[in-house]
Amino acid sequence: MSALVCPQFAPVDIILRRGGNINRSNYAAYEYLRQNEAELGVFYGQFGATLRHHAEGCYFLVGPDSIFDTELLKRSCLHLGLFILYKSRDESSTRTAHWLEIRALMNELESLVPADILRRAYTPKCRDISFKTKFSEAFEHAIATLEWLNFVEISNDTVRALEALRRFADPYKTQDADGDARRLRLLLQSGIVLDSEGDGDEN
Repeated sequence: MSALVCPQFAPVDIILRRGGNINRSNYAAYEYLRQNEAELGVFYGQFGATLRHHAEGCYFLVGPDSIFDTELLKRSCLHLGLFILYKSRDESSTRTAHWLEIRALMNELESLVPADILRRAYTPKCRDISFKTKFSEAFEHAIATLEWLNFVEISNDTVRALEALRRFADPYKTQDADGDARRLRLLLQSGIVLDSEGDGDEN
């Protein structure tokens, strides 16, 4: 039977087309893709997209020329995703099965990261007087987007990284620093698209 007529296809297809990930922790959907990877790869190729599998255990679509209306990641999402990965490696997070309190995460982000870096990543168009409020809004939007695309899981005001979030670290594993052009190319190769035009708020 074709993978396209299986009941698993529709929900998996919706997630992939919007730019989301199917993680190994979602066992049924992940196994469906694993068993039908060749057929589905051909199917998505017709639309200019490539079905990719990441070594950490997730599937996603890549295709700058595809017709799918995929979610574009803002700098805030990338920055927050990397910070969640960083915090997930702390010894303290292992005691809570890598679940991190969202409010504490935001407070620690503010205390550890210089304000000018936060402003550029989360609220590049924001005036100083409204930074605190706008940063909180941008943080909430970023973490909601990461959940929407299955990079993280949120439960009871806590968050934990899913397998797909490790894609964020891929471009930084190289020691060869050829500048921003190479970094952007690596980001695109890993399926992470930065929406530089839509970052931040107007006010």
